[in-house]
Amino acid sequence: MLAITAALDETRARGEAAAAEAASSAASQAAWVETADAAAAAAEAEVARQQAAQRVAARVVSAAAAVQAHRAAEREQCARLLEELAECRAAQRLHGDMAMQREAEAELLELQAYPNPYPNPHPHPNPKPNPKP
Repeated sequence: MLAITAALDETRARGEAAAAEAASSAASQAAWVETADAAAAAAEAEVARQQAAQRVAARVVSAAAAVQAHRAAEREQCARLLEELAECRAAQRLHGDMAMQREAEAELLELQAYPNPYPNPHPHPNPKPNPKP
């Protein structure tokens, strides 16, 4: 009976060792699955972050294109305004020149119409021009 008891103890010990090994293997496998789940969650988070970065980059490119188009339109508008300003300044100068010409013609006509009745009998050798009023 001792041999049976020893055989039973040996079988029980082998069974317990196998159960412990299976439990250890199951724990190891559970830890591996947990690590794999964590890695998958981290990968999903990284994918989401990369997609968000791509969306931001696309918005930046779109905004840069819009700014470039806006600046081109501004340059075109400013160029037209500068041309109009140059035309206005030229017209203003022409008007000023014409006004001065008309004033000179009026003064000449006035001098021709009403000559000085009292000419200076002794003119100065270096006469100074009359200052304009």
